[in-house]
Amino acid sequence: MSLPLTVLARNPRINRRIHELLPLLAKVDQQKFLKKFKTEAPGQAAHSFRELILGAFLLNNGFNARHEVLIHGKTPDWVLYTDSGAVAAVVDQVTLHQMRSLDDEMNSALRTGQPWAGWLPDNVDRIYQKVQEKAQRYESLARSASIPFVVAMFGDIKASIEVDELEDALRTVHGGGVFTLLNFLSGLIYFDEQHGTYKFRYFENQHSVCPLAVSGGEV
Repeated sequence: MSLPLTVLARNPRINRRIHELLPLLAKVDQQKFLKKFKTEAPGQAAHSFRELILGAFLLNNGFNARHEVLIHGKTPDWVLYTDSGAVAAVVDQVTLHQMRSLDDEMNSALRTGQPWAGWLPDNVDRIYQKVQEKAQRYESLARSASIPFVVAMFGDIKASIEVDELEDALRTVHGGGVFTLLNFLSGLIYFDEQHGTYKFRYFENQHSVCPLAVSGGEV
């Protein structure tokens, strides 16, 4: 008979996923996540869970991924290494939530048991801004070290992000999208949850001075 799992999350399904994925990591990174899940408030712990999901995806992609390693004065979510131990890339995560006013409306309807009825806004400009803000925090690192830098974006289910919105934000709007604006940005990993499975899609920046190939997949 299997032993009961240590309670690291209030949701039993998420708790099982945590225990499934932690053994994929290096021992020191397992300890980092265990500390997070035991000490963080629920909102921050949910973000840490998505960091774990992202790390599992990167490891499944064949990368030697390490969590929160200090590099050039920054501590990104994931640093990827080559077999020889050289830094191959840096990945940092951001979440695109629904706009606060609409999120409050949806939560209010949920609490009262009523369906929410309304129009969801276009996400293109918010995606553009979120990617730009996150990437610019790591611009000096990416340029000085001459290594690929990737933004990973998790799409909250309430944000309802479409692939064409991502493509427009990255490649079309404002004179060619955020990829044209930020040539040090290697690409965007977009992932969301679908019935307990996390689906990943990679958008490569065709203008990047440090390209990086990443396959899609799921965790």
